[in-house]
Parts: sequence; C-alpha cells; structure tokens
Amino acid sequence: MRILGRLLFLAILMPLLAWGVWPIWNASLGLISDREPGNQLDKVDRTVAYELDRERWTIFPLVGGRDRVRLVTQAALPIAAVEGAGLGTDQGRWTYAIAYEIVAADGRVLAEGLRHALAAVEICRDPLTGDLASSVAYIEERLQPTLAKVTVLDLSEQPEAAKIRLRFISLDPKVDHVIARVYEREPLAEFRAQSSWQRLSEGQRERLAAEVGLPVALLDNAEQLEVLRNRWHPVGPQGLEGKDYLVRALYVWPGGCDDPVAEPTLAPGFYADALRHAIIQFPPDAEGLVLSFEPPFGEDAGAEAGMLELRWHGPVPGLPLVTRARWSMAEGALALPVRGAALEVIPDRPLVLHARSSGQSASGTEIDFRPLHLRMVQATAEAPVTFPVTHVGGEPTPFRLHLRCLCGAEETVPAPRRVDYEFLGTKGEVVGAGSLEAALGPAPLEQVPGDPSLRVLGPAFAHFNLPLSVRAIRVSGPQPYLVAASNRPPDMPVLAAMIAPEAEPVAEEVAPREARVWFPLRPIGWKEFVEGDGSTSLVVQERVVPDETALLFQRLNWEPWEPDVPLPRVEILSPFNRRPGLLSTFSGDIFVPLAAGRPHFFDFLPASGAATVEPELLFLSPAAEPTEVRITLDGQLARAQEVAGPGASLRLPPFAPRWHSVEARWSGSGRLMIGQVDPTTQAWVRRRAIRLGAGEGVSLSFDKRQEGREFLVIHVHPEEVGGRGRLEVELGIGPRRVGPLSDWTSGLWRADLDGASGTGEGFLQRSGEQLGTERTVVVPFGADLLPGTYDLRLRLEGLAGYLAFTRSGPDLAAQVALGEEGTIGAMNCGQDAAGAWSCGAALP
Repeated sequence: MRILGRLLFLAILMPLLAWGVWPIWNASLGLISDREPGNQLDKVDRTVAYELDRERWTIFPLVGGRDRVRLVTQAALPIAAVEGAGLGTDQGRWTYAIAYEIVAADGRVLAEGLRHALAAVEICRDPLTGDLASSVAYIEERLQPTLAKVTVLDLSEQPEAAKIRLRFISLDPKVDHVIARVYEREPLAEFRAQSSWQRLSEGQRERLAAEVGLPVALLDNAEQLEVLRNRWHPVGPQGLEGKDYLVRALYVWPGGCDDPVAEPTLAPGFYADALRHAIIQFPPDAEGLVLSFEPPFGEDAGAEAGMLELRWHGPVPGLPLVTRARWSMAEGALALPVRGAALEVIPDRPLVLHARSSGQSASGTEIDFRPLHLRMVQATAEAPVTFPVTHVGGEPTPFRLHLRCLCGAEETVPAPRRVDYEFLGTKGEVVGAGSLEAALGPAPLEQVPGDPSLRVLGPAFAHFNLPLSVRAIRVSGPQPYLVAASNRPPDMPVLAAMIAPEAEPVAEEVAPREARVWFPLRPIGWKEFVEGDGSTSLVVQERVVPDETALLFQRLNWEPWEPDVPLPRVEILSPFNRRPGLLSTFSGDIFVPLAAGRPHFFDFLPASGAATVEPELLFLSPAAEPTEVRITLDGQLARAQEVAGPGASLRLPPFAPRWHSVEARWSGSGRLMIGQVDPTTQAWVRRRAIRLGAGEGVSLSFDKRQEGREFLVIHVHPEEVGGRGRLEVELGIGPRRVGPLSDWTSGLWRADLDGASGTGEGFLQRSGEQLGTERTVVVPFGADLLPGTYDLRLRLEGLAGYLAFTRSGPDLAAQVALGEEGTIGAMNCGQDAAGAWSCGAALP
C-alpha cells in the first residue's frame, strides 16, 4: 500500500502556494478544508526547528536558575521509505539517537548522555476523500517528518549549567536527519500565579488546561498554578544561521489527526510462523491438547489451511519425536494426544496460537506459553555501549558479552558480523582494544513482542577475563547489535549438570535456573536507554530443543577413563542406555542378559581393527557352588565350563563377527550375560571404579587433548541405597587468557546427590552387592582451556560411594569448536530457516 502518495510534491506544491490554491496541500497534510481555494495559512501551525549535525555540536544557551530543559526531536525520512514501509510493518522501528552535553560557562562538561528514540509517522485519513496523509510536513523537499519525541532533562543537580549542546547519532540509514527544539521551563512564584493567569488569553488558557484534561472553568487555584509551572519557553541556538546551525520550517495541523489510522494490532495469543516457533509446556495431569488458531492481524482467513510440524520433547533434553498435522481456520480446533513434556509447534504460515489441555482433571485449562522477557540495548559505531566492571577480591573478573541482532524476516543466513571492543581504565582511557567476529544463527524461540516484521538472530557469547586495570568495556560495531552483559565472582561454584544416562547432558549455559552463575550487568546510562527508546524487549521461550552440547553428545565417541591414582579398582555393573558413538568403545563392556535354554540372535561387534570377536560372558550368582555353563554358537557347542562365585566370567573362542545364534544352558539360580553384541534390548555396562568414603577426596590429572570442548563424565554410585550427599569437583585452571573466548570453564563444580535423578541401582560384579542409584555428573573442559594437563580434586560429602569415569573421544570433538547458538571466531552450530540442526561442514 502506498501511504503517502500525495505527500509534499515539491514540483507542484510551491506554485500552489504562490497562487493560493490549497486543497491538494491540505489533503496531503491531512489539513481538512471545505475544498474551496483560498488562503488558509491561519489554520496551519508553522514551527521552527533546528537540524542537528552529525559531527558539529549545535549549542543552545540557557538562562540560569531553570531546573528543567525539554528536548523535542523529530526524524526526517525520505517519503519513499515511508511509502515502502506500509501499515503494520516497521512503523515505529526507525531509530536514531541524540547525544547531549550540559556545559558550564567555563566550558566544563557537567553531564552528558545519549537519548534513543523510535520514530513513527502518524497517518491520517481525510474524512471527505478517504485519502491517507500526515499531519506534519516539510514543504520544501520530499522528506517526511516523524512524530515528535519529548525528553525532559533534570538540571537540578547542575546549577552551573549555561549551555546544552546536541548532536545527531545515526542508528538507521533510512533516517536522513533529525531536527530539535529546546525549551526551558519558566520559573513561577506562587504569589504571582493569579496575576499571570489573568494575563493569559483564552486560547492560551485552553491549551494549558488541555494538558491536564480539564476545561478552563473547572481549574481551581492549585491546578492553575500547576499548569502555569509547566509553561515552556523556546530557546534558540547560538551563532549564525547557515554557519552554526540550520533552520527547518515544520507545518503542523493543530491537534494532530482527527481520524488517525491505527496500526494493525497483533491478535492476543502466541504468534508463530515457519521461522518463529511456539513452545507449549504441558501441565502434569494433561492427557490431551487442543490447539486453536486465528489470523495474526484479524484478516478474513476463510477456509485457509496448512500443515503443522510438531516436535514432541521428553522430560529430559534429547532428540524430539516429530509428527505432522493439518490445520484449518474453518475447522477451528485441532485435538492431539499428549506425548512427552512439551510440544514445539512450527506452522507453515503465520498464525496466532491458543492451547488448552484436556483430561479428566485438566479439561479446558488454558495453557500459558511461559515466555520470558529479555531487555537488550543497541550498540553501533556511533553509539557504543559501555558496561562497568567491578573487581572482587583483587582478582580478574569473568565477563560475558551477549550479542543478538534484529533483522528482516528475509535475512536467514547473515554473514558474520564484526564487533569492536575497548577496555577502559580508571579515568576512562583506552587500555586495550580488539575486535571479534560473531556468527548469529537463527533464534526460533525468540521474537519481538507484537512485531512479526522483525526477526531475532543469535545469541552469540564472548567471554573475557578482565584484569584489574580494566574498569569498563565499551562495545561498538559497524553494524547495529543488540547487546547485554553479565559477570560473576571468579570463585563462585557451579551446580554441575546431573543427568541420567538416558538423558543428553546439558552445558552450564542451559542448566536449570538455580545453576546459573552469570549475573546481569546494566550498561552505563541504563535509565536513559530504557526511558529513551534505546532498549528492546525480546520474548524468549524456555528452551526444550537440543542445544549444541546435546547434539555434540549424540555424535561424540566415548571411552572409559581411569585416573592414575593409588586406589584399588572394583568393577560395577549398571543399567546401560544405547547412545550413538558409545558402541565402538564400549562394546566389550556392554552385556546383554541371556535366557537359559532359548536361542538368541545377536549382531557381534569386533573391537577396532579386529577381524574376529571373542566375547566375554559374566555369570552372576549369589551361590558359591560350581555350576557348569554350556554355550552353543550356531547350533555347535562353543564352550562348556564350570564356573563358581558371584562374579565369574568365561570367554568364547574367536569367531567371525556379525549375526550369530547363541544358546546357553546352566543349572541353579543365577544370571548369564554376554558382551560384544549390539544391545537391542536391556543391557548392562561394566565400569572400573574407585571408592571414596564420606568426607574423603582424591586428586586426579586430566589431559585435554585438543582445542574445543571435551567432557569428563563422573558416574557416582552411592554405597547405600537411597544415600544422599554432595560431590565437589575443583579444577586447577591456572592463569586464564584475557579473551575473547567462546567458552568459560568454571573452576569449582558441585553436584547434589539427592536421588532426584538416576537410572536404577547398580551392583558390584564380584560380590553382587547392591548399590544406590547412579548419578552422572558432567564436567566440561571448554574451548577457553588450551590442550594440556589439568589437576582435579574430587571430594564426596555426606556419603561413601564408587566413582567411575568416561571421557569424550577425540574423533568428532576435535572438529567442532563450540560457542552456544552462535560462535565467536569459530564454527557456527544452530538451526537453519527450516529448523534443521547442523554444525557446519566439519560434521558429515
């Protein structure tokens, strides 16, 4: 739609002014008339404003004793940009900023700051013609002024203020320039109020009374005093016109629009489309789910229909179950059975969703989409953002920079963006500087509330270890960024991610809220950012989709790891859950139960590089008497051996791998398990463990073998069933690099072993002694740590238990350097426009 097609045509407007022909101009400006020619200049307010320069300050002298200054600013946009925007798209998303300084008579800067603004154009409808126009305009060129933004500066703490100087900061290339007007509030003593009111004309009284929303006749003496105190007088700039400042004439229809065209409002509910997904968390008692749909802006949808991709997520992170369903506006609701703990909805076109649960106790309950709100500020080369740095205990401070951007919906795979940073000292001097590249991937779980025209990309994170000489960090870039920051005490412990083996481990960044140790940090001038439209509020949904760490866990090879410590080893059997990458390294230690007297068909897996298999069998019996075990392989006797004791073992002679039939027979009670087979059913994994008593600790050395992330997994088996306690892991990191770093590895981890998660009881292989529920603790060694040997100190508190270890293998981990959803100078892992996950070319 072309909104301002009749606005301000310079070629015809000036002749019309000269000849006194007004109807076209009136229609263009929304100045509604009786359509008769004639001079109607007396109906239009002409206001003088001053164009601000990008480099030179425009200076306005102030009268002493005034405690308030009001700044009125307006952006000017090419009419083509306004016409191309349309209604309901990026109206109100043209951004600019005003830099200001409060200066004393001797030139000292008493205060300074930056005021951000979101510009919008008010669209009016001519009641006679239906034409769309604006109520404010230039007449000399094809530029459209936006609505005025008002900022009031408090000068009560700057009694020496003699001047205010202003400069335009460009944040949007569509903004041609910005004009400003400056007003001082006129002081008024209470005893002068009555005489001052009497000297005002009736029109002046009506305009003042309109500010408090009352007729003049209803204002009592106190209210008259209040409106008189809000009288503002214009302040002109200092210097010569054309040299020190530029004058612009604005023409405004008094009172603005009589019939403004309202921007379309997004329908209540949760907005979703192919690029922005909706997450529905189910109530515990929900048995079914009912989805209903409506058009985002109330359009007549008719019989419109489409497809939904439904990703059902379980109670622990992992790959979802994906199904599809057809939706229709005409049919209304879509009923679905509940699967898992949460549903990710991806429609093929824009929709507003509503969800309610169904079931015996939850029928018809509206489901909240549980969005969180994140406020970020915009940083550019002309308007950098500065974050303060506070050091604790005389140690360097961990600092985390959060990066996102707002882009058009069509920008799906943006190029990496450069971010510049400067380290500032105690006096604001630059003590260090650098730049980094941030690749911002799609953010399907984030959006700008109420504005589907904008798409969020990111986040990416950069970490720094800021030395004591750094008291602030200033962030800018050639392209606009949304930035936030957080810090943390250097010695704060992290609640380690504790998982069941069937769950995918999660990194610290997406651990439960109580496990997060990064604390938000407000930038300098936060109040001005919030009050002056310099911040953006994002809707961020709780993450249930796999993060990069979970995806990497599915692809890594794993291997058992034994620390070099002078402690005896015991062998533990615990329930095993199949995970990709584990079989190649664990096939000899994974055992599948055999039923006596029944044939089994197994796919036998050879060790790496071996041409044959030689499976081990475990006989588990509480009795110590000898028992004969007979094994037939493909109908032929392969082993007959007498075994005794609760943890006996035997091996089959070598044979070719792949599929074979196995049958076992033995007498008495007991269980027999066979190893080196593909575990398609219930299986047990054998690990070698060390024992620690309650309050005991052990020191280990861990070799990090490559750049990027590696993981150490600690399997804790309490000695007593139902035991509770805590595992502490202290990591000797040593001096850290300043950064930027794509990871931050904590030096102290704690895991509460409280029985909240686990896989069921394991047992000691030799004695058959039952153990408590296994707890699995993940300790990441991030990309910020260089390859080398790191010292660990482990300590069990409150219980005794057995500790076994697994580490990530070198194969795929060596090819991926992880950030989070974006990367800092590294490969990007994330989702494409269709929602498919990938980690770049390094992963096949």
